[in-house]
Amino acid sequence: MNKLSKFGITSITIALLASNASIYALEEDTDRANVVVQEVTGEVQPIEVDNETKSEEVVVEKVEPQELTRVDARHTFNESDWKINKQQGNVWIIEDLENKSLTNVYIPSIYDDNGTEVQIKIKSLEMFVMKGSNDSKRFQSIIFESIASQDDPNFKPLVEIEATDISRSFSNHPVLTNVELAGLDVSNVTKMTSLFSTSGRITNIDVTGWNVSNVNDMSYMFYKTQSLNRLNLDGWDVSKVTNMSYMFAESDLWELNLSSWKTTELENLEGTFSYTTKLRTINLTGWNTENVTNFTMTFGDASGVEKLDLSSFDTSNALTMQAMFRNTGSLQSVDLSSFDTKKVENFSYMFAGAHGLNTLDLSTITTESAKTTEYMFFKTEVFTRVNGYPVPGEIEVGHFEMQNVINASSMFESSNFKKLNVADWELDSLIYANKMFSNMKNLEQIDVSQWNVDNVEYMSQIFSHTYQLKYINLNSWKINEPHQAQNLFFVNPGAKQPLVVKTTDPYLLSYNYIGDNRLMVGPTKLAMNGKFDDGSTSKRYFDRYTIQEDSELLITANDYNSFMLDTPTSNLPHTIFKEWNPTYTTKTEDTELLSDSSEYKAIYEAEKVNVKFVNDGTVTNIETEYNQAVDGDLVPITNKLGYTFKEWNTQLNGEGTSFDPETALITEDITVYAIYEINTFTVTFIDGDQSTSLNANYNQTVDNDRVPTTNKSGYTFKEWNTQLNGEGTSFDPETALITEDMTVYAIYEINTFTVTFIDGDQSTPLNVNYNQTVDNDSVPTTNKSGYTFKEWNTQLNGEGTSFDPETALITEDITVYAIYEINIFTVTFIDGEQSTSLYANYNQTVDNDHVPTTNKLGYTFKEWNTQLNGEGTSFDPETALIKDDITVYAIYEINTFTVTFIDGDQSSLLNANYNQTVDNDRVPTTNKLGYTFKEWNTQLNGEGTSFDPETALITEDITVYAIYSRNNEIPEVPEVPEVPEVPEDIDTPDNEVNLEVVEENNEVLSNLPTTGQDKNTNIIVLGTSIIVLGLALVVFKRKNTN
Repeated sequence: MNKLSKFGITSITIALLASNASIYALEEDTDRANVVVQEVTGEVQPIEVDNETKSEEVVVEKVEPQELTRVDARHTFNESDWKINKQQGNVWIIEDLENKSLTNVYIPSIYDDNGTEVQIKIKSLEMFVMKGSNDSKRFQSIIFESIASQDDPNFKPLVEIEATDISRSFSNHPVLTNVELAGLDVSNVTKMTSLFSTSGRITNIDVTGWNVSNVNDMSYMFYKTQSLNRLNLDGWDVSKVTNMSYMFAESDLWELNLSSWKTTELENLEGTFSYTTKLRTINLTGWNTENVTNFTMTFGDASGVEKLDLSSFDTSNALTMQAMFRNTGSLQSVDLSSFDTKKVENFSYMFAGAHGLNTLDLSTITTESAKTTEYMFFKTEVFTRVNGYPVPGEIEVGHFEMQNVINASSMFESSNFKKLNVADWELDSLIYANKMFSNMKNLEQIDVSQWNVDNVEYMSQIFSHTYQLKYINLNSWKINEPHQAQNLFFVNPGAKQPLVVKTTDPYLLSYNYIGDNRLMVGPTKLAMNGKFDDGSTSKRYFDRYTIQEDSELLITANDYNSFMLDTPTSNLPHTIFKEWNPTYTTKTEDTELLSDSSEYKAIYEAEKVNVKFVNDGTVTNIETEYNQAVDGDLVPITNKLGYTFKEWNTQLNGEGTSFDPETALITEDITVYAIYEINTFTVTFIDGDQSTSLNANYNQTVDNDRVPTTNKSGYTFKEWNTQLNGEGTSFDPETALITEDMTVYAIYEINTFTVTFIDGDQSTPLNVNYNQTVDNDSVPTTNKSGYTFKEWNTQLNGEGTSFDPETALITEDITVYAIYEINIFTVTFIDGEQSTSLYANYNQTVDNDHVPTTNKLGYTFKEWNTQLNGEGTSFDPETALIKDDITVYAIYEINTFTVTFIDGDQSSLLNANYNQTVDNDRVPTTNKLGYTFKEWNTQLNGEGTSFDPETALITEDITVYAIYSRNNEIPEVPEVPEVPEVPEDIDTPDNEVNLEVVEENNEVLSNLPTTGQDKNTNIIVLGTSIIVLGLALVVFKRKNTN
């Protein structure tokens, strides 16, 4: 259960087979999306669910036995893809790849061949080797998987390989990203050179559990796997590996834990971890390197590694450590405590470019076999911290045995050490020493006095650019090849530095130190614009670059003082030596010349002359240099109350020569006097815009007759005052004594006037200062019903001057009147879409002659009303007094017309509103025996306009007639008996008598002629189906017209 839950199983299928069951769990590894098959056999037991899987779904179903299939393309094995040797029956041996376009390789150790289990082996991995840049193989994933047998669950073989050399099998693959080889048996493999090298897209390599116990060569195995960040090699048995050169070089691994490796046979570690720029941690504790001879570039350019614990390294057989730690820029510490380098011949570049070290203990580094140490510490920098700040550290190399070293060129070039203990080095074999200490900008001291350089042929620039090195003892040096000893002490021209060399060598005694931009030690005097007694312009106490005895570098206090007492003479007349710059302080102790390269410059000053200043009886003497002006800060201050200093003069009465201390160049002693003039002051009288200036001598009054007359319209003069607002000091021109320039102002008191505001019966007086406006807040409010205030005016009838209280400046008493204008309002007459606006003065009627005429077809005007629906107030233009803007609407009543329907003698009247139809339900029914109704028409004879009661819109009174058409069959008319004659003597009544023929239902069939009419009439009564003659009831109705 624990193992199942580890993979987060959410579904289990149990296949029941006869007496036992096989359970296959498909588990998905979320890290690699890799399907793992796990087989469990035995009696079916209840499935347990632990706490971790309680919430997961468990499905149990009975299925028929079937072959297990993979769900992803990377785990599919197709027999047809391979050339397989099946001669061994249940053991298949893959000999080659048939499907050259295969991208996902999957080889299981057990395969179900139609119900028969076969074990799969592989002859070699040659089929995966890229054969050059034109090779078409494009593998993306290669997986060898160990599968448990269904027949024997205890049998779970690996995919065995017959070949012993699998070098370059997965090298240089352009698109390969996934390699899972945990199921591959490599126990017989002896060589894995460049196995995965330069497959730059591989992100996953699974080689866990590999048995590499027979491998002897792993060189370049993971070289340039530049997409691979993690690799688990824990537990590998590398006890037979002799070559790991460049094994991880230029990979992008982040960390490596190889502490479990037993490396007893290892011989070559050249470049093993070189150029691993992203590698931060390497755990090599426990490594046995007693047989390693080559440590060249082992960690070279592993620029990300910060710490290395190599305390288990046995380097007793090492022959080369060239560039072993080169350019490990992040390396802060490295444990070399177990190192034994007695056999190492090549130390070149060993620590070159390691510029981040906090410490470097070289006590175990011995060099008795060394032949080259060139660039060993090139650009090596060690820093310690003092008060939290990094300062250059030190290394101890005094124990180095250098007797066999041939080449030490640039050994310490550009390193940051202040001093080096190399005094006891024996260099009998040394030939190359070019730039050995070049560019050590912090180097302050080095003892090479006992070095034997007789055999050195090349030493150019050996001490070049050592800016802090001022003394070198080369007393034992003999330069045999001067042409190979150029620029020994060269520094840049812009940074010249002093140097003294202790030597007896002729070449060094005559060496061109000036050409190397070196200066001599000791003090130097420069005469500047002068010269010494011997005519020279400079003098050095120590005038050479070389010494033979150290005592030559010591100068006594007396000798130093004597040297400085020899001062130059100025080249300029009337000038003398003043002092040295920097100022020289008399010495009381001996001085080491190496610590004193002072350069003193002569400062000169002019000869001294005296100027005597006499100021109102006070005398001041000032000494100055010849032909120089006096110091202006020392000239006495000239100040005499009521007087102005005029000048200094060579005579007391001011009639001598004027003297300006700022410009006069003094060439002899001289006396000068302060000359004063009485002060004249100005009194400025300001009266408004007028300004008058009067002069007065100190402590006198102005001329009162010339004081300006004061006058200001609207104001009364009060006084003269020193402040414009009158709050200063009062000034009386007749008595005030003038002691300074001053300005006085005419002070006035403003006049006050009255403004009287009259509005009808109301009168409001307001007081106002001259030339100011009234207080606007106090101005009376104007209001007159039906009128609009126009202005205040100086006349009641408004024909005077307009007066604005906000702007009118008051200069006299004034009365103003409120002037109004009557309001004019607008009456808007709206008649349908027509709008007419008329104006009327307040409380008056509109001009009735201009009131619009009302006319609406089919309607009769009723009134004007304030509301469109006529529910407002009735408005009579002739009488309504206008007091506001108003809108009135024409109100109409619709006209009603009569439609007279005449059907024979029958007449019916119906009313209809204008432009509407009559009520169709009330239109009389048309019926005429023997006829069919045709239409209503505006003429009796039917020749007028047809009238349809349903659609005809009524716009006037109208009469319409029923028009009939005769039916085709006419019934036979019976004979009618003669009507008896009416006796002539019977009077014809005046009254109208109508004769109607009426059926029993009282329906009128015909109107008969009235009495007195002369007209033949036939009365025919037609029934529904029977013609009745002479049976009609003739009723004569007499209508009394009285």
